[in-house]
Amino acid sequence: VGNIGVPFISLISPEMTTPIICVEVSSYQLETSQYFQSDVALLLNVVEDHLARHGTMANYCAQKQRLIDNMSANQVVFYNPQDAYIPTMIPHTQAQCIPFITPSEFVPSLPNQWENGHLAFNAVAGLMVAEYFGYTTADCYKKLNSFSFLPHRLEPVTVDSDRLFINDSKATNPHATLTAVSSCQSPIHLILCGENKHVALASFLAQLNDKVVSITVFGDLAAMLHPFLDRIKVPIFSTTTLPEAVQQAYHASSPGDTILFSPSSSSYDQFNGFEDRGDQFKRYVQSHFCTVY
Repeated sequence: VGNIGVPFISLISPEMTTPIICVEVSSYQLETSQYFQSDVALLLNVVEDHLARHGTMANYCAQKQRLIDNMSANQVVFYNPQDAYIPTMIPHTQAQCIPFITPSEFVPSLPNQWENGHLAFNAVAGLMVAEYFGYTTADCYKKLNSFSFLPHRLEPVTVDSDRLFINDSKATNPHATLTAVSSCQSPIHLILCGENKHVALASFLAQLNDKVVSITVFGDLAAMLHPFLDRIKVPIFSTTTLPEAVQQAYHASSPGDTILFSPSSSSYDQFNGFEDRGDQFKRYVQSHFCTVY
């Protein structure tokens, strides 16, 4: 429940029998919270995002830190010690703090579908929390093997003329898009869009140069990229709408390439959330290209 769309309060009642509630808490929710306190907290990463609201990374981190500020000594924080910001938060909680272990330390090794970098990272985090609550390794691996990945997260949609279309509409910041790009093996034609989140676009674009073959951008983000065009060494195309962007990326591609819709920003300039954005992408692609998924 929580930031994923199901309100936390909808589970709270005198008759509540749910033994464990998993809550995704956003910085927007935390900034107005005074008393939130979990038994277990999980800190995956903190990357540049939502600066149009929070102003600076220091303030953004301060809101994220509120997740663990009220925790006591009999509670636990699992955290990513490799993150640039999270280790600075850890000294500010009384909870026991346990760093993530590496995927290679789990025996047996993770199932194949979880071996990709960021998926392995997520699996490790989930396994550590599940084992803390008493689930066995066998329980955990059974769940990993049967897990159905959610839509809009590196979701294969269609193959047409040996070109793979992938819906990654959930990528609402540059870090997520860079992660998606790193997960693809074939040449990538990237489609970007979204609002101005006041993030470091120049650095983001520079990191894409060696990873993608072309970039197509539409929406508010198209105008925001103009001051940074000198940072882009690959062809970049600007369109007005999602259908135009899909067609442009397709025409720029070759057989064997991937057309990746990983916007890098939030979606309210043209869509009603990332789900609506991803659904529109899938409907257009499936109605104009050969569907095999």
